[in-house]
Amino acid sequence: MDTCEVINVADGREPQYNVTVRNAWKLRDSHSDKWYLLVAKTTVAKQRWLKAFQDERKRVKDDTENNFNIPFHVKQAVITNFKQKNTIQKPKGKGHLSRANTAEVINSINRVNAIATLPRTKNRHKVKSEAALDTSKIMKWFFFGKGKT
Repeated sequence: MDTCEVINVADGREPQYNVTVRNAWKLRDSHSDKWYLLVAKTTVAKQRWLKAFQDERKRVKDDTENNFNIPFHVKQAVITNFKQKNTIQKPKGKGHLSRANTAEVINSINRVNAIATLPRTKNRHKVKSEAALDTSKIMKWFFFGKGKT
């Protein structure tokens, strides 16, 4: 955003893009000389965006006045650390798990979103032992006819 300029656009016809807009604003990137037309659903959302842009510019100005800056190599180290922490390395080959990433895969399986899981109850289904299963009476999944008669 250091090279961008935020321009509030009035509701109505926008001459640069030749469209009718409501709740819009433009961003102009002076470095690459590109223009972006952004639109919010409501006037409140538009005002929140414009205030957020204004607050961001104010913070940057305050930081430069107070001589506060973060070196580039520190920024890169933080970004790299964040990416490594959030990516799960998939095992290569035929799906054999090495000891190094087994715990990571198990943790990722345990991190299933609570909304996506079903409630668990005890003894929901009674499991028959293998001896109790009769292969001739196994229930088939598809009932598309009686078979050959």
